[in-house]
Amino acid sequence: MGKVCVIGSLNMDLSIMTTKMPQAGETVMGSDFQMLPGGKGLNQAIAAARLGSEVSLIGAIGADAFGQALQAFLQTEKLACTGLQIHPEVATGTATIILEQGENRIIIYPGANATVTPEVVRTQRTLVQASDIIVAQLEIPQASIEVAFQIAKSAQKVTIFNPAPIQKVSETLWTVVDILVVNESECQQLTGIQVSTFGDAEQAIAKLRLLGIKQIVITLGGNGVYFHDGNHCEFRPAQKVPVVDTTGAGDTFIGALASAISEKMAFSQAVEYAIQASALAVTKRGAATAIPTQTEVMEFMQP
Repeated sequence: MGKVCVIGSLNMDLSIMTTKMPQAGETVMGSDFQMLPGGKGLNQAIAAARLGSEVSLIGAIGADAFGQALQAFLQTEKLACTGLQIHPEVATGTATIILEQGENRIIIYPGANATVTPEVVRTQRTLVQASDIIVAQLEIPQASIEVAFQIAKSAQKVTIFNPAPIQKVSETLWTVVDILVVNESECQQLTGIQVSTFGDAEQAIAKLRLLGIKQIVITLGGNGVYFHDGNHCEFRPAQKVPVVDTTGAGDTFIGALASAISEKMAFSQAVEYAIQASALAVTKRGAATAIPTQTEVMEFMQP
């Protein structure tokens, strides 16, 4: 069993559906309000665990009702939570999600996620060193990710970086990234290239590879995935499924990719596995709660 360490955010997702996105100053009616576990760190860790890896999670929550609910949820999953910090005076992070026709718009409140400092990461050095794959996003301080990846690289581990929500990334962080996963919007903000064709993808990937990154994945939602496996660029179409909620699709993809690579799967096969897992995730409501299991994905991939 491969070992994955995820360092990142844990949020309570406050989700509501609407048939019409409100304009400035406008009030509209919503339906089906839910509070569900989320946060990119939690989602990606749950995905890697459900898809077969031994997973450690480094992050922080508050000692409030949301934090207690997240703890209860994590206890039902096969996760090592020794790296989870609990702060009595800081609120748990939240994500307010508005769903319109299956598409989402999200507002993040960092809360306790902002307390995952480089010093906290250093105290969890052994979790990083004991893992095969280290995964991080940008819902915790960037300096903390840099420290985690430096520890990982010193131990000759593989790092996967998902720069979301997108922001300027330090040059030193780029030097310790092995695998980069971005969506089309993040790719455009990093490269200035809108990916609509294979040629666009090749140009964007070539620009990203100048940062020293070995393997790159550009996810395009329902339009598929472009990726560079270290030798050449390739396109894989998305699996067509009825879409209910896209909130956790990207995180499911990353968790699945990390799990597959930790199991020594070839990169192109790992990408295909992640495509299938993320397709299943969008057929259900929620982020972490919609992530499929390894058995479900294997059955789904059967011809």
